[in-house]
Amino acid sequence: MSGWEAAERDRVAALCEEHRIHTVECVIVDTWGIPRGKRIPVRQFLRGSGYAIANV
Repeated sequence: MSGWEAAERDRVAALCEEHRIHTVECVIVDTWGIPRGKRIPVRQFLRGSGYAIANV
Protein backbone atom coordinates (compact mmCIF):
# COMPACT_ATOMS: atom_id res chain seq x y z
CA MET A 1 0.00 0.00 0.00
CA SER A 2 1.75 3.09 -1.14
CA GLY A 3 1.15 6.41 0.52
CA TRP A 4 1.12 5.12 4.09
CA GLU A 5 2.15 7.55 6.78
CA ALA A 6 5.02 6.29 8.92
CA ALA A 7 2.79 6.28 12.02
CA GLU A 8 0.20 4.09 10.26
CA ARG A 9 2.83 1.62 9.12
CA ASP A 10 4.33 1.50 12.62
CA ARG A 11 0.91 0.87 14.16
CA VAL A 12 0.18 -2.00 11.75
CA ALA A 13 3.65 -3.45 12.42
CA ALA A 14 3.03 -3.26 16.18
CA LEU A 15 -0.38 -4.96 15.86
CA CYS A 16 1.09 -7.74 13.72
CA GLU A 17 3.87 -8.31 16.23
CA GLU A 18 1.52 -8.15 19.22
CA HIS A 19 -0.86 -10.72 17.72
CA ARG A 20 1.90 -12.83 16.11
CA ILE A 21 0.57 -12.23 12.62
CA HIS A 22 3.17 -13.33 10.09
CA THR A 23 1.11 -13.46 6.88
CA VAL A 24 -1.31 -11.00 5.27
CA GLU A 25 -3.98 -11.99 2.74
CA CYS A 26 -4.43 -9.46 -0.06
CA VAL A 27 -7.64 -10.17 -1.96
CA ILE A 28 -9.58 -8.40 -4.70
CA VAL A 29 -12.71 -9.55 -6.52
CA ASP A 30 -12.45 -10.05 -10.27
CA THR A 31 -15.08 -9.07 -12.82
CA TRP A 32 -16.92 -12.35 -12.32
CA GLY A 33 -17.11 -11.97 -8.55
CA ILE A 34 -14.37 -14.50 -7.85
CA PRO A 35 -11.95 -13.54 -5.06
CA ARG A 36 -8.34 -13.47 -6.30
CA GLY A 37 -5.26 -12.76 -4.28
CA LYS A 38 -2.31 -14.09 -2.42
CA ARG A 39 -0.74 -14.40 0.98
CA ILE A 40 2.39 -12.39 1.60
CA PRO A 41 4.72 -12.05 4.59
CA VAL A 42 4.02 -9.09 6.89
CA ARG A 43 7.53 -7.82 6.17
CA GLN A 44 6.73 -7.52 2.45
CA PHE A 45 3.29 -6.01 3.14
CA LEU A 46 4.79 -3.31 5.35
CA ARG A 47 7.31 -2.33 2.67
CA GLY A 48 4.35 -1.03 0.71
CA SER A 49 6.08 -1.51 -2.63
CA GLY A 50 3.32 -3.69 -4.09
CA TYR A 51 3.29 -7.27 -5.25
CA ALA A 52 2.68 -9.16 -8.47
CA ILE A 53 -0.60 -10.91 -9.15
CA ALA A 54 -1.72 -12.86 -12.20
CA ASN A 55 -3.91 -11.02 -14.70
CA VAL A 56 -6.53 -13.74 -15.19
